[in-house]
Amino acid sequence: MLYNRFAKQINIPEWKFMNYGYDYDNNSDRPQLSAEEEGERFGFQLYEHMLRQAEVKEGMNLLEVGSGRGGACYTIKRKFPFATCTGLDYSQHAVDFCNKNFKLEGLTYVQGDAVSLPFEDNSFDVVINVESSHAYTSFTGFLSEVKRVLKPSGHFMIADSRLAAEIEKFTEPLKESGMELLNLTEITPNVVKALKQDSERRSSLIEKHVPGWYKSYFKEFAGTLGTNTFNDYESRRRIYMSAVLKK
Repeated sequence: MLYNRFAKQINIPEWKFMNYGYDYDNNSDRPQLSAEEEGERFGFQLYEHMLRQAEVKEGMNLLEVGSGRGGACYTIKRKFPFATCTGLDYSQHAVDFCNKNFKLEGLTYVQGDAVSLPFEDNSFDVVINVESSHAYTSFTGFLSEVKRVLKPSGHFMIADSRLAAEIEKFTEPLKESGMELLNLTEITPNVVKALKQDSERRSSLIEKHVPGWYKSYFKEFAGTLGTNTFNDYESRRRIYMSAVLKK
């Protein structure tokens, strides 16, 4: 309900990413971005961090489950015009927003459920999932669906967080998914670094576009400095992980 309301009420095409972001330990590792993309660098870098671990080739078919405001699929498609990209989201308002604002040949957004993906077996070369799996009714059910729709030797990339006391509820299902776990990394410091640098921009957008009685709520949602969300990551009460698996 929260994501659906967000997509319906905040109709700002330049606000493309909802994730907490990622920054590299060394600034020299940052990718080159266009002037249009630079404003949301940290949001894209979370995807770029994972995509570096699997080569995207001509003719590949990519799927993002939990595509949100569409920024990832749109930016990935522009970076890899020789691939096709599909974004799936549970929120129909989010899907409508994306199809209206991000029109590229070979880019499609559809409504659907992560634990019952509306695709045939062996359909995708790459499946991406960012800050979405914590909301699913069944994480293991989702992983089973990912394995089903991935082509043989296809890659699954996921980034999300859990409370430190419950982190095994994220890591163990990955290990038992029936896919090969190629990489499992804690990236909490990289997320905190991104949040610190992006806080002013996020706060400014919220002050400008969000109704008064929603402002503090959305700042919490965005993880700006001083919020419980930011403090949870900085103190490592909440742990952020990224993983790459292969079917």
